[in-house]
Amino acid sequence: MALRRTAAGLSQSDLGQKSGVSKAHMSMIARGRANASAPVIARIAAALDCTISDLLPPPAKPES
Repeated sequence: MALRRTAAGLSQSDLGQKSGVSKAHMSMIARGRANASAPVIARIAAALDCTISDLLPPPAKPES
């Protein structure tokens, strides 16, 4: 999320305003101190003009 946010030229506060997420909650999500609900992730993705899957980590590879 941070890479997309900075590439868009947005601060955490700017992204929070665009997505309707408080600055404090945005900071906690970015630091991994809070989990974002699906609707919040969708609003963040829309604010960054990307898909939800673009914001999620890649799936873990199964062990052989």
